[in-house]
Amino acid sequence: MAESLQEVGAKFTKMMRRVGVGFPTQDVAKQLGITVHDPILVYIFMLLEPSKLPVEWVRIYVHPDEQQHWETIDVSSSRGKANAKV
Repeated sequence: MAESLQEVGAKFTKMMRRVGVGFPTQDVAKQLGITVHDPILVYIFMLLEPSKLPVEWVRIYVHPDEQQHWETIDVSSSRGKANAKV
């Protein structure tokens, strides 16, 4: 998505991330096979342009039993380059 937005002239200057412990909504709990009382990790990512609202906003809920992996993001990606590798 970021590359498509760059093709139409978007210039990203900042990516913000937040991670914290939270509780899933009913829909998320159902999809993950847990209860709404099970604590989970919640990641939020925002891709920003200068002086504008976020152009991309992503929230990820992590299942409590899932193994965690490193994520590598090439923020200077050009066409054809993988933007994220897990």
